[in-house]
Amino acid sequence: MALSHKNLTSWYLQLAQAQEAGLNFAQSLRTSSGPPASDLDAMATRIETGCSIDDLLRDAPRWLPKADRYFISAAATTGKLPQTLHNLSEQHATMGANLQKMVLGLLYPIGVLNFACVLLPVGRTVSFEGGFSLDLASYLNAILPPLASLWSILLLIYVLVKMESPLIPLIMRLLPGLRGYYRYTVLARFAYGLGTFLNAGILVDRSWAGAGLIAGDKTLQHAVNDIREVIAQGGSPSEQLIKYPIFPDDFRALYTTGERTGQLDKNLLQIGAAYQKKANNMMTFVALLYPSIVFLIVAAMMIYQIVMLYARYLDFVTSIAE
Repeated sequence: MALSHKNLTSWYLQLAQAQEAGLNFAQSLRTSSGPPASDLDAMATRIETGCSIDDLLRDAPRWLPKADRYFISAAATTGKLPQTLHNLSEQHATMGANLQKMVLGLLYPIGVLNFACVLLPVGRTVSFEGGFSLDLASYLNAILPPLASLWSILLLIYVLVKMESPLIPLIMRLLPGLRGYYRYTVLARFAYGLGTFLNAGILVDRSWAGAGLIAGDKTLQHAVNDIREVIAQGGSPSEQLIKYPIFPDDFRALYTTGERTGQLDKNLLQIGAAYQKKANNMMTFVALLYPSIVFLIVAAMMIYQIVMLYARYLDFVTSIAE
């Protein structure tokens, strides 16, 4: 069972408050709500019987996101769990708002496409013999294939998203609007992940590795692997960022400033929030762009069908007159 972002937002906030009140992790789990109570009880029991948090998270229920497990594990190791839980709560609140905006943006074009599949074939299946009549068999044969194709495509996209298929990022990088949304989302995840790991006290090398995994982008991962080698040799990441176009100028500037002033984790969390805001703006743009395109296409097709229906009617009247 997957948990919604709303439930995760509330759950992480409850855990953070319980930790700040002085409860241990097992007690925090037992007093929280949102995930299945049986899972929380089983997790708390494992902690009480000596299981480490790392082992607990490795075998955690599927509703606990993989990326969040890295954050919680790192924070528990360094003693900064409450702050990390607050960060996760804020992150899922933002992700939930984005998802809601995306779903609402998709409802309109999906509705228009279904309307088109149902209405457009009418003009081709109307008979003028003995007055206007609809050939039901021809009409059903005309609407069922496009409806089946449409919903098959939607189902396939849903499955690919759930499976986290690499095809989804590929498709998004090819489409205007979605390309920008994907880019800023990757940068937001990376900056947020890196800032959170550093804030939790994780070494720079391991923080870069964890943030690269969370970002989930091959191009970014290639840059992360190269920079990790530089870090291992005693070099500074800020000196290498300019070699990789995937890191924008503002990221390089804030990273360099944070590295020199000791505010790197705060700067990264700040730029991560800024990138997430840009991603949100791109999603707003996409939610306006693609429904408008779909509406214009369907409107043009309907006008064409009306004209063709009228032309057929004139041909029918002419044939009778002759």
